[in-house]
Amino acid sequence: MAGHAAAALAADEPATPLSAELKDRYEQMQDDVPNRVPMLSLTPAASGRAGQMEALVRQCMNEQLQKRNDYSLELQRAGAAVLLDMKRIREDNAVEESRTIVENLRAAAQRHRYDMDAVPGCLEDNLGKLKLSKAAKKDFMRGVSAGMAKSRYQAERIWTLEFALIDQMAAATQYLTANKNYWSIDDSGRMAYASPQVKAQAESMLAVLGKLRDQQRELGRQGVANGLANMRKAGM
Repeated sequence: MAGHAAAALAADEPATPLSAELKDRYEQMQDDVPNRVPMLSLTPAASGRAGQMEALVRQCMNEQLQKRNDYSLELQRAGAAVLLDMKRIREDNAVEESRTIVENLRAAAQRHRYDMDAVPGCLEDNLGKLKLSKAAKKDFMRGVSAGMAKSRYQAERIWTLEFALIDQMAAATQYLTANKNYWSIDDSGRMAYASPQVKAQAESMLAVLGKLRDQQRELGRQGVANGLANMRKAGM
């Protein structure tokens, strides 16, 4: 399940310390197993007005990353990493256990769905603390706000894909459980199928999972390009 707080930079995006850190954090989010991503440094690379704005963006991005890490921890506790463990699926109690995992994953996604857009609110809440003129603050928020509608649309699409991923994982688990007499797995993790039809269906369902993850990652790449463009408009 992909991250929701940042994304990889566009190929032609000029590198800055902040953009490089965002790229690093996004790359760490790409593991299919939920993981914890380190916070950004709170020390701005810029100075003066730009440094104040950069420090605020770093603070707000860390709030976003913390929410993302909290969600990732819930996914870990729910059992996201083991839902499609083939050896687990073959166990006698797999049906009830799988049902519980899926229910917990869906509940976690519902709880965190609206926590993942923390940056705009954080910026608005803390902008007054900066030692900037009213005009500078207004320009800053105008730049930040310019692309917020697009960012929120991208975030909503990512969450739509998140729920689709959970549903597809549930469907694949259910199918493999119902047809476990037609496949086996050895100690090295290699699967063998006794039915070509089951093999084709199982591989198709798992391929859909990969496509959904790829779509999430692409939206993430678009998201950071949009976010950095907004920061440039804000004078950073």
